[in-house]
Amino acid sequence: QKGFDRLLEAWRRVCDDFPDWRLCIIGAGEEEAELKGLAETLDVQYSVQFVPPVQGLEGVYRHVQLYAMSSRAEGFPMVLLEAMSFGLPVVSFNCTGPDVIVRDGEDGFLVKQNYTDRLASKMAELMRDEEKRARFGQNAQDVCKRFSLNKYLDAYETLCKDAVK
Repeated sequence: QKGFDRLLEAWRRVCDDFPDWRLCIIGAGEEEAELKGLAETLDVQYSVQFVPPVQGLEGVYRHVQLYAMSSRAEGFPMVLLEAMSFGLPVVSFNCTGPDVIVRDGEDGFLVKQNYTDRLASKMAELMRDEEKRARFGQNAQDVCKRFSLNKYLDAYETLCKDAVK
């Protein structure tokens, strides 16, 4: 579901042009060995780090330049909100969840599902343009305001009042 196979395929398309960059995949699961094998098959294992699950990603977010989400499906991805709240520009496949969080062309890019070439292209666009990364990252921090608890409580109260009418 997380689509890391597609992320690795996209990475294959960009990694040679960005030799100083690394792709970091955090987590563990049943597909880890298969993904490591795919990284070797794609000959990107030298530029991919598989990191065990981390408690509190704040330290990670402070050391990365962008966040890529390759999921086939999502609910409301908290990790995407977290990454954006730390000022990371994002590139994501356009599925439910990211489609209501990411403002395409403003704080990240949304890419049509299964278009790994387009995912790679948008990742490369941000990787090569430090100014755009900074601008998108600054805009991404607005996610805290747009999805704050108070905003949702106000909307829920309005909904309840409208229902009573």
